[in-house]
Amino acid sequence: MSAFASVEAGVRMQQIRILVVFVLFVAAVCPADATQELLCWKRKEPTSTDFTPTVFKQCLNAIADQVIVDAKMARVPQLFTRTPGKGFRVPHAWASGNCVIGIDVHSEGDEDTLRLYDIAVQATLLNIGCVARPPHYGGTILVGSQGVMNVTIMGWPFPEARNPGRGLDLERVAVADTS
Repeated sequence: MSAFASVEAGVRMQQIRILVVFVLFVAAVCPADATQELLCWKRKEPTSTDFTPTVFKQCLNAIADQVIVDAKMARVPQLFTRTPGKGFRVPHAWASGNCVIGIDVHSEGDEDTLRLYDIAVQATLLNIGCVARPPHYGGTILVGSQGVMNVTIMGWPFPEARNPGRGLDLERVAVADTS
């Protein structure tokens, strides 16, 4: 491959990445279900925590580069479950820098069928509502039609952290009504 072709391929990949990020942003800002709530982490004072503030761009990179690895596959419905050998195994996490995006169902028997795209949209909504705004700790939101699965974003100081969540509370933030 010539140097020109290599540069051209890199530019094309960047254009695709920008398009994916734009689509996720629009979907997150204009959610179909305006009754959803973001639950943003906030620090309880005075206490220490293993969570740290995270950065919008690192979380955006995790969403665009890891959750949506293949745009075609991101649109395919999959079963999310804790049951071994049956669908997409949760809990599962993706990371970029100190931004961690995690998914899990609420209890052992819970499962839901959805797309990685649905997870990426909810993660983008969290990134806009809970990471871009102070205190930048991230948060959690439901994903899927069954109401048994969450997407969570958090800043986590690797590798020292051993007990994520200690010292944090959730603060409810209503998603803007787009009707």
